[in-house]
Amino acid sequence: NQTGTDRRDGFVNRVKAKYPQIKLLEVQYAEGGDQTKAQDIVAAALVANKDLKGIYGTNEGVSIGAGQAFKAANVAKGSIKLIGFDSGKQQMANIKDGLQSGAITQSPMGIGAKTVEALVNYVRNKKTPAALIDTGFYYYDAKNITDPKIAGNLYE
Repeated sequence: NQTGTDRRDGFVNRVKAKYPQIKLLEVQYAEGGDQTKAQDIVAAALVANKDLKGIYGTNEGVSIGAGQAFKAANVAKGSIKLIGFDSGKQQMANIKDGLQSGAITQSPMGIGAKTVEALVNYVRNKKTPAALIDTGFYYYDAKNITDPKIAGNLYE
């Protein structure tokens, strides 16, 4: 879907532009976030790339599957960084436990507020909303997961 494509492209393009010394492996797809497929892909990557430093999961399912692969391979906590996207009970538990380094979450509250604001502006002023509206996001990890402004945007 477009969201997954944008998350992938944003990551790949930023690494290539800003961190050219980082070697990226070929992008792998877990069929819409299938946890089992993601686990299999990450397990194979762990075997084939002994110098692997990090994994980026573009959604909750991929992040959870990657965490399962880390567990099955007995990856020492923190030795390979795992950054995910979204939240969810298992991903949050993996972060609290140190298996996963952190994740990015959207701001559902920001999405709701900006949607109402755009609708009101359209109804009152006939002003069409911008094509892109920044609704906010947060990076969270074990240190800030309980911060009220972040915790309010996470879901289990």
